[in-house]
Amino acid sequence: MRLRLRNIPVVLALLAISATTASSREPKAGIMVQRGEQDTTRILRGNVRADAGDNALEQRLFPPDFVLQCRERIGLKVEQRDAIRSAVREMQSKTLDLQWKLQDESEKLVDALKRPTVNEAETLAQVDRVLSAERDVKRAQMGMLIRVKNTLTADQQESLRTLRQQRNWTMQWPSTGGRGGIPGCDSGGQ
Repeated sequence: MRLRLRNIPVVLALLAISATTASSREPKAGIMVQRGEQDTTRILRGNVRADAGDNALEQRLFPPDFVLQCRERIGLKVEQRDAIRSAVREMQSKTLDLQWKLQDESEKLVDALKRPTVNEAETLAQVDRVLSAERDVKRAQMGMLIRVKNTLTADQQESLRTLRQQRNWTMQWPSTGGRGGIPGCDSGGQ
């Protein structure tokens, strides 16, 4: 299998992920991050935006922290809150091992690329393992976001879109820690 040029940014982002996550192996849940943060942080954490596609997802999906922060503002019921928390717990337990696997595979890729002479076939096979692990993590995260959305009414979704636009916020995975707040929403998300 040949490495296509379009995969090079993905590989570079994965290399950055493995370099920055070596000190912390605990996965984090996604939250809202105020736009304007340094793009370097996004790249180092693997949050490279593909503007058109990501923007379309942002308009239709809502991170659980954001929903829970704005629970009073959107009239979130106790049953909905519990369902969202359950979806988050399920995703976290499912992805914990997957994220560790992703980090391990990324570290193996970095090690393979450190050699003076790189075995192309072995390294590309390792790239495939990294991309597969990344896909599994993202698929689990997407499933959780879908469950969160399906928990919300159409009116609640519209309210969240409006609240998000008021502060010009964007979705980031994994969390990079948002700043500021949204009027009428808690900062804790509990």
